[in-house]
Amino acid sequence: MSFSEDSIMNPRTLIGVSLLAGLAVVFFGMQILMVGPLQGRLQNIQARLDQSDRSMSKLVKSGAAAAQTNDLLSALDQQASSIENLRRNIADIQALRNTISSEGVAAIDAMQAVEQIAAVQDRLIAENESTAQAMKAFDGLESLRQSILSGSDATDVADSALSGMKALQERLIATSNGYEQASNSITRMSNLTERIIAEDKTIEQAAADFDRFLQFRNSVSVAAADLDRANAEVVAFNELKNAVIAAAGDLPAARTAADASAEITSLLSQQSQQVITAQQNLNLLLSIQEALAAGTEQVASAVQNLEILDEFQHEAARHISSLEALRRTLMEIALMESSIARVAGVIQPLTEIVNLRRLGDDEVREAARVVLDRRNSRVSRLDNDAEAVQKPASEQDGKVPTPVETVPAN
Repeated sequence: MSFSEDSIMNPRTLIGVSLLAGLAVVFFGMQILMVGPLQGRLQNIQARLDQSDRSMSKLVKSGAAAAQTNDLLSALDQQASSIENLRRNIADIQALRNTISSEGVAAIDAMQAVEQIAAVQDRLIAENESTAQAMKAFDGLESLRQSILSGSDATDVADSALSGMKALQERLIATSNGYEQASNSITRMSNLTERIIAEDKTIEQAAADFDRFLQFRNSVSVAAADLDRANAEVVAFNELKNAVIAAAGDLPAARTAADASAEITSLLSQQSQQVITAQQNLNLLLSIQEALAAGTEQVASAVQNLEILDEFQHEAARHISSLEALRRTLMEIALMESSIARVAGVIQPLTEIVNLRRLGDDEVREAARVVLDRRNSRVSRLDNDAEAVQKPASEQDGKVPTPVETVPAN
């Protein structure tokens, strides 16, 4: 079945060609307005998904570092509480040390007072013998004074006799120039001799008294040195007595200081175990301080890592929010998949029309004839099927069948 050029250029053919052209224009418009931006958006979404995957992998890798950082922060908190407790213990130890220092100063003062008391006691013990000697010398002086007082009468008689003898000697020397005077002197001498003989007993007594006087003078001269030494010892004894009297006022204070020193000594002996424990705690604090000083750089790096992790957490939260928006967009695209499939099904025949641009006039006419032949054959087949369906129905009902309107083939 062949068609002429006039049959091809009839209005219906022109309408079909115009429809095809319109569909082609619609297809290209949809390609430009919808498919291109959608493809670019899908590429952008794919790039963001790749970036999110990389970020998530980094986040998973940094989980171990975050766990270590959390452990380090927990350890730092524990160390902070331990340091606070150690500071309080250090304050208590410092107060105890100050108390011990003040008590030590008081103990030193008490020990000095005790040493002074011991020195005074030693001095008293050392001066005890000198005091005994001084008392003996004093007793000797007292007995000497008593003997001097008892022998004062005989001393007066002996002194009178000695004065008389000296006067007689002088008179003998004065009268020895003259004979007469000598005879007179002899006469007087004889008289004196007689008197002396008469007073022989008195002279003997005077001589005895004179001898006693000489002994007394010798004893006085011998005792003079002892008297000076006794005076010096008496002076030293008075000074010692004054020192003892002066120290007697400080004795209660010294005794109180000695009691306080004894109490301090007992207290120190009781708290020796506490002092040892405090020393051990102090050594532990010093070691902890050295460890903290050595770990300052690690703490600084840990704080820096914590700040970096905080910033990374904020960045991850921002990316997660963007991923949430992307998920909503993908859900919308998934919901539009059926509509896009239907549009693609409608547009697919239009894509084939593009191939007509590459065909010549003869090929286009041949294609149009083929299309018309297929259409006529389809229409005739439909008419035959309709007549076959209507004829049994009319025979059964006994009615005149309604004619079917057929489309004439041009």
